[in-house]
Amino acid sequence: MPYIWRSNNEVDETIVVIKNQLDHGPEIPAWLLSIVNASIADSEQRYSDYFARELKKWAPDTIGYFEEALGLPKAWNSNRDVEAFVTVIRDFEDAGEGMPNWLAATVNRVITESDQVKIRYFFEALKRSSPESMKHFDEGVTAF
Repeated sequence: MPYIWRSNNEVDETIVVIKNQLDHGPEIPAWLLSIVNASIADSEQRYSDYFARELKKWAPDTIGYFEEALGLPKAWNSNRDVEAFVTVIRDFEDAGEGMPNWLAATVNRVITESDQVKIRYFFEALKRSSPESMKHFDEGVTAF
């Protein structure tokens, strides 16, 4: 299963792996969630959209695992993009769930794709909104 989807066939293979895992139990294992969320974050939008459509068709009960990743931007191009991430992080913290590993990994990937101004804005907003979440990021990065 590829990390970055480059064709609809690769997306289809991912859905087959998800369906095969569901044959062994009702939950998707953390390793698979991590890989699929990474694929969503790093692949072209058209493949993420195709994944969402096909998953709803073939494994509709699993779409909830991926809705956050499917709705988050792949880079921060505006303060609104940054605020979307901060809101999602705060919602998890407010629910007492803490930040899931897939979300921390997604934020770290988005950081690498975003400019320094947006990164600084993210950490300032996160410190104000959900300071307990700062522990999920490298000390050097959180110095902003």
